[in-house]
Amino acid sequence: MGQQHVSKYSISHEYVHIPDDIIYHILTFVPSQYIFTNQIMSVSRQWKRVCFRLNISVDLKLKPANHAKFKLMAKCRYLNNLTDLNLRSTDLHHFGLSILLNSNRVKNLKILNLAGNYNLGHEGIQLLCECPNIGNLSSLSLEGCYLEPKSLKLLSSSLMLPYLCELNLSGNLISLESAKILFNSPYLSKQLKRWILKSCTFSDEHFEVFLSSNVLKNYNNLTLLDFSINYLTDNTASNLLKESNKFWNLQEFNLARNMFTSVGENLIRNCETLNKVVVLKEKQSNNYSKLRSFFIDQ
Repeated sequence: MGQQHVSKYSISHEYVHIPDDIIYHILTFVPSQYIFTNQIMSVSRQWKRVCFRLNISVDLKLKPANHAKFKLMAKCRYLNNLTDLNLRSTDLHHFGLSILLNSNRVKNLKILNLAGNYNLGHEGIQLLCECPNIGNLSSLSLEGCYLEPKSLKLLSSSLMLPYLCELNLSGNLISLESAKILFNSPYLSKQLKRWILKSCTFSDEHFEVFLSSNVLKNYNNLTLLDFSINYLTDNTASNLLKESNKFWNLQEFNLARNMFTSVGENLIRNCETLNKVVVLKEKQSNNYSKLRSFFIDQ
């Protein structure tokens, strides 16, 4: 059962031995912040040692970026196994991001959420794309980061892309030229499983570029595509029908809240291949109207 180091505690004057793996299993159910703040690590040397084996998640969403805190994180040895970092909507600038990316604490990072940080700028994206410390990254969200065309071009040629299983670029205004570069990027990961492009102001022309690219042909692991809240019309529905054989491997293709009429929706529903995977309706939520207003109609 792995390491045989044990904890001892007394019950009725008898010692009970707890293997490391049992403690590890128990601690996987404890949120990361409690590991460090509730004195779990001070139970014993064994518990402290086991804590260092845990995958650590840090959630700072909606908390203003604090460079002093980032510097402490960069030096904190307890974060050696940091695997999930949520910096959503923290008003992060590129110099704050550089503190984290230039540290060794991100070498095991698998999930990075930078959504809503529109002040990152091109400098921030450049730091991200050229960072040698995030080679294990498998999930990246740049939702609502106001990516410029030059930033999207840089991202499309980044050596970070081949390792991603999930990429969220929602809420960025992606031009037709940027879409051509992005969809035809040779660096896109063949491990890519989830690609979320919600509210990117995509038109029928964007979708034609997507269909003519090699994304669906080459990326057999792709199971989810999200093109919801865009400007796709019945022309896209017709093109989907012609190319329906390309979508056999998808488990979900979200096209909700586009501009299809009942004619276009029926074209999709009457195609057996598409009907199995395409989502045309989502549960109504106030967040959708806010999202469209924030990202598109401003």
